Amino acid sequence: MRRILLGACFLMVATHAGYAGQKLVDGFWVTKSDEGYAIITKEDDVSNGRWNVDCSIDKMVDKRKCVIYGDYGAPVLRYDFDKSPQLVCINAHNFPNRTAMIRIDKNEPVTTDEKGCVAAGTVMPQIQSGKVFLARWYKWPQDQPIDTETQLMGLSIAIKTASEIQENNLE
Repeated sequence: MRRILLGACFLMVATHAGYAGQKLVDGFWVTKSDEGYAIITKEDDVSNGRWNVDCSIDKMVDKRKCVIYGDYGAPVLRYDFDKSPQLVCINAHNFPNRTAMIRIDKNEPVTTDEKGCVAAGTVMPQIQSGKVFLARWYKWPQDQPIDTETQLMGLSIAIKTASEIQENNLE
C-alpha cells in the first residue's frame, strides 16, 4: 500500500517522467524517474523529511543539471553542472534587494546574498553534520521576515541520490 501511495505522489510531481524504481534506504523511500528526478520521503511519514532531486538533462547543453530542494524556507542545494553543490539557497526567498539569513543548529547565522544564497563551502559541512536548518527570509511583496525551521533528516540520502543520478544510475 505504501508503495502505491508513494508512486502516486511521485507521479503527481513528475507526470512528464517515467517511473524508474523505488527502494528503501535507511528508513527513507527513494523513488526515481527515468528522466533524472527523485523524491525522498520518510518511510513512516511521507510529509516529513521530504526532498526533491532534479537532475534532468539540460536541453541546451545535453548535460545533467542538479538541484535538491524541500518546502518553502528549506535549503536548496544548487549543483548546476558540477558534481557537488555550488550554492545553498533558501527556497522561495524572492524579495528584491533583500538579504536573508541561514543558521544550522546553534552555529553562527550566515547572511545570504540578495537571491538568498551563499557559497556551498560556507555551510555544507554544517548541513552535512547538522539536524536543523533555520532560515529568515522574505517573500515578495510582504516586507516582513519569515522564520522557518527545516529538519535535515533524509538530506544526506538526497545528496547520495543526486550523485547516483549524475552517474546515470536511475534504478
